[in-house]
Amino acid sequence: MSMLALPISISSAISLDKMKKLFCVFFVLALLASSTVLTAQQHHHHRTEGGPGNAALEKLGAVHMPITCAASVQTLFERGIALLHSFWYEEALKQFQSVAAADPQCAMAQWAIAMTEWRPFWDGLPDERRKVGVAEIDKAMALHPRTDREKRYIAALSSYLHGEPSQNERRPTHMPPPWELCTLLTRMT
Repeated sequence: MSMLALPISISSAISLDKMKKLFCVFFVLALLASSTVLTAQQHHHHRTEGGPGNAALEKLGAVHMPITCAASVQTLFERGIALLHSFWYEEALKQFQSVAAADPQCAMAQWAIAMTEWRPFWDGLPDERRKVGVAEIDKAMALHPRTDREKRYIAALSSYLHGEPSQNERRPTHMPPPWELCTLLTRMT
């Protein structure tokens, strides 16, 4: 029997359950394909060839976060915070390292360096970056932050980094894992 001679009613032989599973598989594959493309696009978009003076970086907006470090590093620190909140982790790290080099007693520079290790929308907090974050936040604690606000920022991140990692930390937190998506989708139909 050739493929052309198949009866039209073959689609009725596919159960609703099988259709749900097929839909789920295709949905997850499409989701994974699109997330790969978006991640590649994010990484491309967030890389800069001209460094922190690049014109694209000038459009980050204004940040005001006073710190008790040397006055000469305030602008660098705030620029780093703007970069961090714009998901430019690598560029933010460079800014915070410059702050730490210019003022080795700046606890908030170490806090900020630790913050660049946690990338919740990219890849969460893998073990190797958690270790770097822990080392940096421990440096911040050892520098004895001067204000209650700085102490609270550092204590909060320290508590998070020193805590027990959850099973979901190694993936983006904005989306459930694919197997949960399938379960949710099949329940919706």
